[in-house]
Amino acid sequence: MNDPKVSAKSGSVAIGGDVNASITNINAEVINLEIFQESEFSSLLGDVIVQFAQHSSAQYKDTSRGPVRPEVIVKINHNNLTPKHRLLSDWTRYGNLLEECYLGVEQENPNVRLLVRRTASVAYESLLTGVKEADRIEYVRANATGLVNQVVDLLLQEYKKSTEVKVKQEIAHLAVSLVVADAVIECDVLERPENAVAA
Repeated sequence: MNDPKVSAKSGSVAIGGDVNASITNINAEVINLEIFQESEFSSLLGDVIVQFAQHSSAQYKDTSRGPVRPEVIVKINHNNLTPKHRLLSDWTRYGNLLEECYLGVEQENPNVRLLVRRTASVAYESLLTGVKEADRIEYVRANATGLVNQVVDLLLQEYKKSTEVKVKQEIAHLAVSLVVADAVIECDVLERPENAVAA
Protein backbone atom coordinates (compact mmCIF):
# COMPACT_ATOMS: atom_id res chain seq x y z
CA MET A 1 0.00 0.00 0.00
CA ASN A 2 1.37 3.40 -0.98
CA ASP A 3 1.50 6.18 1.57
CA PRO A 4 0.07 9.51 0.43
CA LYS A 5 2.68 11.87 -1.01
CA VAL A 6 3.27 15.10 0.84
CA SER A 7 5.57 17.98 0.09
CA ALA A 8 6.71 21.17 1.76
CA LYS A 9 7.86 24.37 0.09
CA SER A 10 9.31 27.68 1.21
CA GLY A 11 10.26 26.52 4.67
CA SER A 12 6.90 24.86 5.45
CA VAL A 13 6.51 21.48 7.12
CA ALA A 14 4.36 18.69 5.71
CA ILE A 15 3.27 15.68 7.74
CA GLY A 16 1.58 12.70 6.11
CA GLY A 17 -0.14 9.58 7.37
CA ASP A 18 -1.04 8.72 10.95
CA VAL A 19 1.53 10.57 13.01
CA ASN A 20 1.83 10.68 16.77
CA ALA A 21 5.13 12.37 17.52
CA SER A 22 6.61 15.65 18.60
CA ILE A 23 7.96 18.18 16.11
CA THR A 24 11.38 19.48 17.07
CA ASN A 25 14.06 21.81 15.73
CA ILE A 26 11.59 24.40 14.47
CA ASN A 27 13.03 27.75 13.51
CA ALA A 28 10.28 30.11 12.36
CA GLU A 29 8.80 33.47 13.22
CA VAL A 30 5.19 32.30 12.90
CA ILE A 31 3.86 28.76 13.25
CA ASN A 32 0.29 27.86 12.34
CA LEU A 33 -0.51 24.29 13.29
CA GLU A 34 -4.14 23.18 12.89
CA ILE A 35 -4.88 19.47 13.11
CA PHE A 36 -8.41 18.22 12.54
CA GLN A 37 -8.69 14.52 13.27
CA GLU A 38 -11.97 12.99 12.19
CA SER A 39 -11.84 10.32 14.91
CA GLU A 40 -11.49 13.02 17.55
CA PHE A 41 -14.41 14.97 16.04
CA SER A 42 -16.66 11.91 15.81
CA SER A 43 -15.93 11.18 19.47
CA LEU A 44 -16.94 14.74 20.39
CA LEU A 45 -20.03 14.52 18.18
CA GLY A 46 -21.05 11.32 19.97
CA ASP A 47 -20.53 13.09 23.30
CA VAL A 48 -22.74 16.00 22.17
CA ILE A 49 -25.46 13.54 21.16
CA VAL A 50 -25.28 11.70 24.49
CA GLN A 51 -25.37 14.95 26.50
CA PHE A 52 -28.46 16.28 24.71
CA ALA A 53 -30.25 12.93 24.83
CA GLN A 54 -29.70 12.71 28.59
CA HIS A 55 -30.92 16.26 29.09
CA SER A 56 -34.00 15.74 26.96
CA SER A 57 -35.01 12.53 28.68
CA ALA A 58 -34.77 14.37 31.96
CA GLN A 59 -36.84 17.36 30.84
CA TYR A 60 -13.81 11.70 8.78
CA LYS A 61 -13.42 9.37 5.57
CA ASP A 62 -15.73 10.82 2.94
CA THR A 63 -18.67 11.91 5.07
CA SER A 64 -20.44 13.92 2.40
CA ARG A 65 -24.16 13.31 1.97
CA GLY A 66 -24.10 14.67 -1.56
CA PRO A 67 -26.49 17.35 -2.81
CA VAL A 68 -29.46 18.40 -0.69
CA ARG A 69 -32.48 16.32 -1.71
CA PRO A 70 -35.66 17.89 -3.15
CA GLU A 71 -37.79 17.20 -0.05
CA VAL A 72 -35.22 19.04 2.05
CA ILE A 73 -35.24 21.98 -0.37
CA VAL A 74 -39.04 22.18 0.06
CA LYS A 75 -38.59 22.52 3.83
CA ILE A 76 -35.82 25.08 3.46
CA ASN A 77 -37.84 27.16 1.00
CA HIS A 78 -40.95 26.93 3.18
CA ASN A 79 -39.03 28.60 6.00
CA ASN A 80 -37.21 31.05 3.75
CA LEU A 81 -33.82 29.69 4.84
CA THR A 82 -31.15 29.93 2.18
CA PRO A 83 -29.84 26.56 0.91
CA LYS A 84 -26.33 28.04 1.20
CA HIS A 85 -26.67 28.59 4.96
CA ARG A 86 -23.56 27.42 6.80
CA LEU A 87 -25.61 24.96 8.85
CA LEU A 88 -26.81 23.15 5.74
CA SER A 89 -23.33 23.21 4.23
CA ASP A 90 -22.00 21.53 7.36
CA TRP A 91 -24.81 18.97 7.24
CA THR A 92 -24.08 18.20 3.58
CA ARG A 93 -20.40 17.74 4.32
CA TYR A 94 -20.58 15.82 7.61
CA GLY A 95 -24.09 14.34 7.59
CA ASN A 96 -22.93 10.76 7.11
CA LEU A 97 -20.59 11.10 10.07
CA LEU A 98 -23.56 12.30 12.12
CA GLU A 99 -25.47 9.17 11.05
CA GLU A 100 -22.57 6.95 12.13
CA CYS A 101 -22.42 8.64 15.52
CA TYR A 102 -26.16 8.27 16.02
CA LEU A 103 -25.94 4.59 15.13
CA GLY A 104 -23.16 4.12 17.67
CA VAL A 105 -25.03 5.86 20.50
CA GLU A 106 -28.34 4.16 19.56
CA GLN A 107 -26.83 0.85 20.64
CA GLU A 108 -27.15 2.15 24.19
CA ASN A 109 -30.32 4.23 23.74
CA PRO A 110 -32.56 3.55 20.71
CA ASN A 111 -34.46 6.82 21.28
CA VAL A 112 -31.39 9.04 21.22
CA ARG A 113 -32.14 10.78 17.92
CA LEU A 114 -35.65 11.75 19.01
CA LEU A 115 -34.37 12.98 22.37
CA VAL A 116 -31.65 15.12 20.80
CA ARG A 117 -34.04 16.60 18.26
CA ARG A 118 -36.50 17.26 21.09
CA THR A 119 -33.82 19.25 22.91
CA ALA A 120 -33.32 21.37 19.78
CA SER A 121 -37.10 21.75 19.41
CA VAL A 122 -37.50 22.97 22.99
CA ALA A 123 -34.79 25.59 22.40
CA TYR A 124 -36.51 26.66 19.17
CA GLU A 125 -39.93 26.95 20.79
CA SER A 126 -38.46 29.07 23.58
CA LEU A 127 -37.45 31.62 20.94
CA LEU A 128 -41.05 31.90 19.71
CA THR A 129 -42.56 32.78 23.07
CA GLY A 130 -44.91 35.70 22.57
CA VAL A 131 -45.32 35.17 18.82
CA LYS A 132 -49.00 34.71 17.97
CA GLU A 133 -49.85 31.46 16.19
CA ALA A 134 -51.42 33.36 13.29
CA ASP A 135 -48.16 35.31 12.81
CA ARG A 136 -45.80 32.40 13.40
CA ILE A 137 -44.87 31.34 9.85
CA GLU A 138 -44.36 34.93 8.72
CA TYR A 139 -42.19 35.61 11.76
CA VAL A 140 -40.14 32.46 11.15
CA ARG A 141 -39.69 33.23 7.45
CA ALA A 142 -38.52 36.74 8.27
CA ASN A 143 -36.10 35.52 10.98
CA ALA A 144 -35.13 31.96 9.94
CA THR A 145 -31.37 32.49 9.81
CA GLY A 146 -31.29 34.27 13.16
CA LEU A 147 -33.54 31.66 14.79
CA VAL A 148 -31.36 28.78 13.61
CA ASN A 149 -28.21 30.55 14.80
CA GLN A 150 -29.82 31.22 18.19
CA VAL A 151 -30.79 27.55 18.58
CA VAL A 152 -27.17 26.58 17.89
CA ASP A 153 -25.95 29.15 20.44
CA LEU A 154 -28.43 27.97 23.10
CA LEU A 155 -27.47 24.33 22.66
CA LEU A 156 -23.77 25.14 22.58
CA GLN A 157 -24.08 26.98 25.92
CA GLU A 158 -26.08 24.09 27.34
CA TYR A 159 -23.51 21.56 26.17
CA LYS A 160 -20.64 23.52 27.70
CA LYS A 161 -22.46 23.67 31.05
CA SER A 162 -23.21 19.93 31.03
CA THR A 163 -19.75 18.55 30.31
CA GLU A 164 -16.24 18.86 31.61
CA VAL A 165 -14.77 17.96 28.21
CA LYS A 166 -12.59 20.81 26.97
CA VAL A 167 -12.69 21.22 23.20
CA LYS A 168 -12.03 23.99 20.74
CA GLN A 169 -14.95 26.37 20.27
CA GLU A 170 -15.02 25.79 16.50
CA ILE A 171 -15.21 22.01 16.78
CA ALA A 172 -17.92 22.10 19.46
CA HIS A 173 -19.86 24.61 17.36
CA LEU A 174 -19.66 22.31 14.33
CA ALA A 175 -20.89 19.32 16.33
CA VAL A 176 -23.84 21.25 17.76
CA SER A 177 -24.59 22.72 14.32
CA LEU A 178 -24.88 19.21 12.91
CA VAL A 179 -27.46 18.06 15.44
CA VAL A 180 -29.42 21.28 14.90
CA ALA A 181 -29.21 20.82 11.12
CA ASP A 182 -30.69 17.34 11.56
CA ALA A 183 -33.52 18.89 13.60
CA VAL A 184 -34.09 21.48 10.86
CA ILE A 185 -34.23 18.78 8.19
CA GLU A 186 -36.78 16.85 10.25
CA CYS A 187 -38.79 20.04 11.01
CA ASP A 188 -38.24 19.91 14.77
CA VAL A 189 -36.61 23.32 14.32
CA LEU A 190 -38.34 25.78 11.96
CA GLU A 191 -41.78 25.06 10.54
CA ARG A 192 -43.10 21.94 8.83
CA PRO A 193 -44.71 22.43 5.44
CA GLU A 194 -48.00 20.64 4.82
CA ASN A 195 -47.49 17.05 3.67
CA ALA A 196 -43.76 17.24 4.39
CA VAL A 197 -41.94 13.94 3.93
CA ALA A 198 -39.19 12.67 6.20
CA ALA A 199 -35.68 13.47 5.06
